[in-house]
Amino acid sequence: MRLIIPIPTKDQFIALFFCLVTFPIVTVDAQTCASNSRNPWEWPGANNWFVGTFSGANTQDAWMINFDNGGVGSATTIKNRAVYEGIVSISNDQGALVVYSNGRYAWDAAGNLVSTDVKEGNEGGFNLVGSAAQGIMAVRHPLTPNKYFMITTGDVIGAYGPPVSYNLFDENGVEVTGSTNLPGSVKSTEGISATLHENGVDIWVTVLQAQSTTFHSWLLTCDGFVSPSVKSTVGQSLSGDQARGGGAFSHDGTLYATCYPTTGTKQ
Repeated sequence: MRLIIPIPTKDQFIALFFCLVTFPIVTVDAQTCASNSRNPWEWPGANNWFVGTFSGANTQDAWMINFDNGGVGSATTIKNRAVYEGIVSISNDQGALVVYSNGRYAWDAAGNLVSTDVKEGNEGGFNLVGSAAQGIMAVRHPLTPNKYFMITTGDVIGAYGPPVSYNLFDENGVEVTGSTNLPGSVKSTEGISATLHENGVDIWVTVLQAQSTTFHSWLLTCDGFVSPSVKSTVGQSLSGDQARGGGAFSHDGTLYATCYPTTGTKQ
């Protein structure tokens, strides 16, 4: 088979030359990487830490500590932000604060109330703050970087409720989806943790079901959470005060450890 390349006429050549010299020139600015570290805890997304003390009143001040300058953080006072146990703050890849929560309410970076629907356990009706040892965490899938999932557990005094659920926020801190139970509507102990799937992209979110030996792990893909959860019956059944505690994955995701009152540390 022969490849035949047509030779342009004089008029076609002139028209092509005119298009090339008059087409707008597009310049591309080189991207400045926010971090050259492979350690997640050093990424700018971990710059802002929301902390505070609890007095039982919503007039209590809290602080946002920014670690942009390295190991020593600078604290900004946030007026009237009661906190108790599980709290969380979310920053973007450039280290800018997006949204934060005390487990029951959420605010954007400007301090505007953006959700009254966060469902961390609140001791059966004390709606001012969340009350769970870990209680709340945030994850983001790398293929949907503008979707921030805020995931919550229930608490012991509230009969382990509400079930494990999530709220979804966009890159501006706007709530896109209100509190939604994860598949199975599982009531858990007060611990929660997450790690990368072995494919290096998707994310596992894991809790220990209350009064059960079953760990539930939900897979977060770019399409959302997969149903059902993956169950592993290798835990220790915990109830009452024993269910106050937490769990954590090792940085490489190969180990999972729990620590609960009277039970010590388990792997």
